[in-house]
Amino acid sequence: MKVQSITNYQFNLKNYNKSNLNENPEQKLENNIISIYNKGINPIVFRSLANVTTSFSKEIAEQSEVIRNLLNKFFANPNKITNIPINFTEKMLNKMTAPFDVHIVASGSSKNAGEMAKKFIERIIGSPVNIHSASEFMTTAPKINHQDLMIFVSQSGNTADTFEALNYAKKNNITSIALTNNENSKIAKGADFSVNIGVGEENAVAATKTVTGTIVNLWGIALRVAELINPKSFNKTDFVRELNRLPDLIEKMINDKKAVEAIAEKHANVENIYILAKEPNLGAANEGALKLTETTQKRVISGSSSEFMHGLFTSMKENDLYVQIATGHNTDKTALMSKENFNEIVNKRNLTKTVMIKTEGMKDEANAGDYITVPNTLSDFTPLLNTIRLQQLTEAFTTKLKINPDNGGGVLTKFRDNLTMGKK
Repeated sequence: MKVQSITNYQFNLKNYNKSNLNENPEQKLENNIISIYNKGINPIVFRSLANVTTSFSKEIAEQSEVIRNLLNKFFANPNKITNIPINFTEKMLNKMTAPFDVHIVASGSSKNAGEMAKKFIERIIGSPVNIHSASEFMTTAPKINHQDLMIFVSQSGNTADTFEALNYAKKNNITSIALTNNENSKIAKGADFSVNIGVGEENAVAATKTVTGTIVNLWGIALRVAELINPKSFNKTDFVRELNRLPDLIEKMINDKKAVEAIAEKHANVENIYILAKEPNLGAANEGALKLTETTQKRVISGSSSEFMHGLFTSMKENDLYVQIATGHNTDKTALMSKENFNEIVNKRNLTKTVMIKTEGMKDEANAGDYITVPNTLSDFTPLLNTIRLQQLTEAFTTKLKINPDNGGGVLTKFRDNLTMGKK
């Protein structure tokens, strides 16, 4: 992804021209930050032009079409999975007829995508799925057997920790699949099989379509693996039918932003945000927290709502914003338990600023403040829809706060570090 160079905002206090301050908004912005610099105060956020259409917004809007294109590619032939270049050798297939695990190695948003795809992969392949943090993989020495399958996810395809884990797989003769957005990267070239995420270039630092594209690709990989290891009994018809509904559902959802915009209008000034969920939506909660943190620089905490009941909920204050993901049907066990967690946390902490993300048609809760809805689909697919809703919530917060989300946390960190180092 392209990151705006910090050199565009280097401060030359001797040479900048005060007479030019009204010529363009960028010069006004630079002057404001120079003023902050002179006062010795580190800016909390890097603010930009309120009326500029951002890459972040554009890339959120592109997701329905991106996912439609991926699905059209995967199911060009209704009788088999197409355009997923995985063709296990006889030797590989012989290994994988025995009980085997699937291991996904990734970092950041890619790891969150793996968490969100986990339930579907387990259902389709019939094997346990283990998610590993790439940065911890080589030090935790996970137990991986010779017959297991390893999937390495990296948007750039050059993540050092992920590449080191791939080398581990190669040395131990473990079948490997790379999922990257760069087919010429070292991870893509080093794996037994390489799949391109295929979502095009992403310019905003806060990833959107690469995350949802990664989830859809992991679903496609699961379908292809199931097709190869068990071709006679594999039936994908119902799943494909439901998958093909997603682009239209996403397009409708993206065009309906009133609820998230109203929530941002009401809660933009909160200092702390909690996004809680239960599996399989925990990955969506983590991804939503990452997006809000790296764009708004607020303190955003994500986690299991059940685990928060074991003492962690005591950190929540009355004026904090609490978002609970509780998507599912009215009789869905995970959804019901999420609601129970929500009610208990709200009551025990006297929380007044709350949002529940629920499925359309799901019953309301008496003490819930605001609602965000997602379309009705298989529970395996709702983490993707929840992720897009949280992307929209992030977009609404940055719009209200007049923050440019395209710069992201990486540039902000460098910017603040530069000022801090200058004062030491």
